[in-house]
Amino acid sequence: MNINFIIHEPADEYHARSRSGEFMSSHLLADFRESPALYRKKVQGQIQENESAAFTIGRAAHCLILEGRNAFDKEYVVSDGPINPRTGESYGSKTKAFAEWAATQEREVVSGKDFNFILKLQTGVWLHPVASELLATGVAEGVIRTEYCGVPCQIRMDCSRPNLAWSISKPATVSAGLNPTAAVTDTSTSWRFTGRSSARLSAWTSRFISSPWKRTSRSPPACGS
Repeated sequence: MNINFIIHEPADEYHARSRSGEFMSSHLLADFRESPALYRKKVQGQIQENESAAFTIGRAAHCLILEGRNAFDKEYVVSDGPINPRTGESYGSKTKAFAEWAATQEREVVSGKDFNFILKLQTGVWLHPVASELLATGVAEGVIRTEYCGVPCQIRMDCSRPNLAWSISKPATVSAGLNPTAAVTDTSTSWRFTGRSSARLSAWTSRFISSPWKRTSRSPPACGS
């Protein structure tokens, strides 16, 4: 199977094209199922979503596990922040001194404690017999775009390669302190995903498999490289 049609682009760019309404995504469909008014307000920029600490850790874990340390270091800095000279310890993430320091950083800050937790997640995924093979040879965070029923749609897959695809745990699992799970299946028959709304995600993904995919010459790096 030729995978040269998979696009590689920054996550912010991908999500911005969904939020603007340019492309439909599974998350926007979930919003529409909940309320058409909610969907409309989101694509019009009337609702700003606040990112939870668990979601931040989940994004950082995705980056390290799927794209490797080099990609992680480009997006994140591991630090507990400035040191209080009176105590010799960090001011703490909830202090004004930390907030002012974090605002000057060009990369998103991940604490040493959270980074150690993410490293444990990475180890857990690499110990999975099938996931480790996918990471070594697959395509990380690849984007596919196509048109379905006249609607431009897009999906950003955690990791994929010909005949196989997988998804690691979502931030809800990370926040619960559980080991990430990997769902792997043969894409010639179906795709299966972990996390919430698994059946709907599987149905959404199957549309991309069966639809004519937009091809591109750009190819993303291998997972974990």
